[in-house]
Amino acid sequence: HLIGAAELDRLPAGAFVVNTARGEILDEVALVERLRSGAVAGAAVDVIANEHRVGVDSHPLIEYANAGGNVLITPHIGGAAEEAIAQTDAFIARKWIAAFGLQPIR
Repeated sequence: HLIGAAELDRLPAGAFVVNTARGEILDEVALVERLRSGAVAGAAVDVIANEHRVGVDSHPLIEYANAGGNVLITPHIGGAAEEAIAQTDAFIARKWIAAFGLQPIR
């Protein structure tokens, strides 16, 4: 909770909160409170705290969004971009080549 109630309260009126880093960075309960009150105009996240527990436990940000709140939640799939996958494949191939003394195919 690097960004909690105190930090959210310092935002200017009409501010939007965007979190694409880690869900745990943001105090989501404090964010929902400020979204409900109008102190924060909206939020967009592709990460949420305890995302591996979604569907098992309730989640305040998801519940707020499902109720028609001004929140956009997208899946945390930034690494699934075509360029990211290609770079990851090349990285792994270089590691295999180095680890096993192989010669790269040209």
